[in-house]
Amino acid sequence: MKTHLRLLRAALFAGIACGAAFPACAQPKPVALVASSYGRNYELKVLINNVLLASKAREIQYDDRGEEVPVADLDKYSLLIVATAVKAPMDDAGFAKLEAWVRRGGHLLLIHGAPNALMGGAAEAAKKSRLAWGGIVRNAYARQPVECEIHAPDHPMLRGVFDEAALKAGRKPEWMLRANMLAAPTGEMQNLIGTAKDCLVGFAQVDQGWVAYLGHELFRLRNAKADPEESWLRILANLVNDAGPSTSAEARAAQMAAAGKGAQKLLVWTREWTRGERYGPRFDPPLPDAKECVARLEADLAVDEGESLQVNLTPVVPLGDAVWRLDPGAFPAERIEFLVQDAPAPIPWPKRPEIAREFPYWLIPPKFLKTGGGKAFPMPPPGETRIVWLRVATRGVRPGAYAVTLHLDFAEGEKLALPVRLTVHPVRLTDKRLITLGAAGQVYGDVNHPPPALRFARDLEAHGVEWSLMNVFRASTLGAVGETAPLDQVLAARKEQLQKGEFPRVDFAALDPWMEQAIGHNLTRFKTHDMTESLGLKKLGLDEAQQRAVRIWFRREVARYLRDKGVRVMVASSGDELSEAELRARYFPWAKEMSESGWGVTSSFSFGDTKPDLIKEMAPYVALWTLNRGLMPSFVMGLRAGKFAMRPGAILGTYGAGEGRGSEHRKPLGLGRALGWESWMWGVRDCAVNPYFKSWLYYADYGDSGQAGGIAGERFVSYLDRDNLEAPVADCPFWEGVRDGMEEGNLAAILDWYLDRLEKAGGAAAAKAAAARAELARVMSDAPDALVRWETAISYGSNKVRKILAANEDFRKGKRKVLEILDAIRPEARAAIRPSLSWNDVPLVTNGVACAAIFAETEDAQPILDAAHRLCGIRLPVGKGAESLPSKPGTLIVVGNAKRNPLTRAILDRFKSGDAGAEGSGRWYLREFADQAAGPRILVVAGVDAEATRTAVALFGRFLRAEGAWFLEAP
Repeated sequence: MKTHLRLLRAALFAGIACGAAFPACAQPKPVALVASSYGRNYELKVLINNVLLASKAREIQYDDRGEEVPVADLDKYSLLIVATAVKAPMDDAGFAKLEAWVRRGGHLLLIHGAPNALMGGAAEAAKKSRLAWGGIVRNAYARQPVECEIHAPDHPMLRGVFDEAALKAGRKPEWMLRANMLAAPTGEMQNLIGTAKDCLVGFAQVDQGWVAYLGHELFRLRNAKADPEESWLRILANLVNDAGPSTSAEARAAQMAAAGKGAQKLLVWTREWTRGERYGPRFDPPLPDAKECVARLEADLAVDEGESLQVNLTPVVPLGDAVWRLDPGAFPAERIEFLVQDAPAPIPWPKRPEIAREFPYWLIPPKFLKTGGGKAFPMPPPGETRIVWLRVATRGVRPGAYAVTLHLDFAEGEKLALPVRLTVHPVRLTDKRLITLGAAGQVYGDVNHPPPALRFARDLEAHGVEWSLMNVFRASTLGAVGETAPLDQVLAARKEQLQKGEFPRVDFAALDPWMEQAIGHNLTRFKTHDMTESLGLKKLGLDEAQQRAVRIWFRREVARYLRDKGVRVMVASSGDELSEAELRARYFPWAKEMSESGWGVTSSFSFGDTKPDLIKEMAPYVALWTLNRGLMPSFVMGLRAGKFAMRPGAILGTYGAGEGRGSEHRKPLGLGRALGWESWMWGVRDCAVNPYFKSWLYYADYGDSGQAGGIAGERFVSYLDRDNLEAPVADCPFWEGVRDGMEEGNLAAILDWYLDRLEKAGGAAAAKAAAARAELARVMSDAPDALVRWETAISYGSNKVRKILAANEDFRKGKRKVLEILDAIRPEARAAIRPSLSWNDVPLVTNGVACAAIFAETEDAQPILDAAHRLCGIRLPVGKGAESLPSKPGTLIVVGNAKRNPLTRAILDRFKSGDAGAEGSGRWYLREFADQAAGPRILVVAGVDAEATRTAVALFGRFLRAEGAWFLEAP
């Protein structure tokens, strides 16, 4: 039914675009939209999506003018729509200007309670009607729904609205039977549909213009399914069309006519699209002006980061297909990708095959385009725009200036050589970052079947993500040390021992492939849900106290396994935005039990700072605060004011990056870029963006929900070939923007880190830092000249937030400035600050001095030595022949199992610990021992055999974290 009505709507607007049902304005102008309250949050969205932008063939241009009528700019518009409410009433001078504009030929559409809102409310409207000239005295509210009649069936506004046969049979649209909000008319307004006295639909000709009134809100009718025939929508369409607003097609034709007079055959530009519609990106204006056309691209980057550059290609004349080629110059060719923004082939969706549809929002390597070709891709006809991308990665690239050229050869003979200047600054972003990123809203793989998740792991690593997910712990796939049966059978056979508190050691070897894949792609932080659900404790016949003891035992076993894999940041989550009642009933008992099990939890709710006592009660259990971004600022202000505190080591984090729904992937890169800057500004240290990949909502029809509604999916990535596990996933621009912005926020955090220490150094270094701090303060602020500007806004009632107003180019300028400040302080920072290196929190190098040594007899520890040197420039000393523990403080890194390294045997004997394969920790381990007698901290890196030990050595480096070593040698 929805699909049928969507086609009907498209046909309706196509007919309007081609036909001449009503006269058009001599000079088409956009529509102005004004609304507050429900009108802004709901009615305008539905009106835009279903009337103004019903299809690509009929894009009506509009300006959202906020919550007040733009009386000074009315002549810019053909139609003013005021929906439901306004922020403040208009004064007499405003009404006079509004009336004069209508009389000159303007068109005014008032929806629902807008008349009273403009006049200051019902009481003010009763005293004096300032809209009497437009046929309206005031709103008339019916406490009980009233039935309406059609009084002027032949009026142009009602043309094509009703099913005549249904009306003759006495069947009215449901909305005619349930009217509440109407308008009390004057003699100037014709009551088209209404009661005998008041208008539900009214129309008043006012000299050269008109005023119309519609009592229903479209969004409520659609929510209540009270307009299945979309007859109310037709009334809106008739009104909008009669006002003769400008369309994208008309604007494009005018721009093309101007472009055709010049010598250019191809317009090259970089402006982001205005909005991601249900059918594809929409630019407003559709084409660039002369100042927007570019002759080259530029990007400033740090080492070990990435950036994606958008290029819009608009033919002025037919060009034919394009063949691309990159000349990388001295820049490593494998570090730059050419991508085409397009729609991948849909995947099968048996649940609802009709919604398995894709739209052009995905960055696709040309060889995976539906047209195929590898080096070739199709170009659109003149006036339409093809978006292509360059994705640059600087991992391992030397600092310096690089000249890259993108070549495009077109079938009709035209050629383009687009220079790309890449400046790589002598500062790097290491894998372990000050502000970390996680992917929430996802299950992209199963812990017992890692291969399908590999392409996602690659994508997550490429976007700077450091969190993995353990989706389930199945007792049927785990084991028990010393047993051959799976764990679920072992537990069933040991009921009596369980009742006595005698528990086996769990063998987690089945999870090793998942852990190796995750850690090998820098996913070294782990989230999970309650891992005891698969144990089937109720089936074992245990009482509640016994079940609780088993739950605590198993969670501790899971934590032991993760620690043996090097993991130190592990949290469990339960619930999503739980209410206080739900928190007390479910969350608190669970969180306390998790704490007793040795686990920290996520916060699972956001109250800002409104409930400090509740926050204090929760704080001892919360290891990761996952705050709603709209409520995060008030929470931070509460922390700073001392209203409450986080527990030591807890992470201040947020979740979300936008709406948190399927429409996210339609958004341009710049809208994703704000997250990292916001996090740096507020001191947030972790971001969980969602939805990364909800496979169960790969396709969904959102109807009118979200910004544009329609068919989409809860994901930032898309399959290019679902059945080919080696095929990459395609990213959306918004996800690229999240990566770019997080990297920029981290660069700003690195700069802050250095400035804090230089200011304490005193002398010339402190003076340099003070000047740099002043420059940094001008990069992001609420000042009019800030590069990345924000303004104070209100979120969730009374919570003050900082709304970032920057466009994509502003973020790029801000990044460039941060890099330039880093360049400026580099000499002083390198002279005053020595690097430090740790493995998790275990120190290996402190202030430029090694405080750790490696002991490897027969194993190759070179990867650890190389990784440490690469990160901090310091080579760790290597020891040989030790068979007993030294007594002096420091850190020992011991490589090899007890059979191959005598020192390992001495350590395991000393601490009464089993070797690889004996403790249920799988093929390899990264185990930490702490000598209670103030001796060394010990890290044993070992596997069951030489191959497994090599795996452990390689993965050890993924947990290395450097500080103060971000600067590199300048070119």
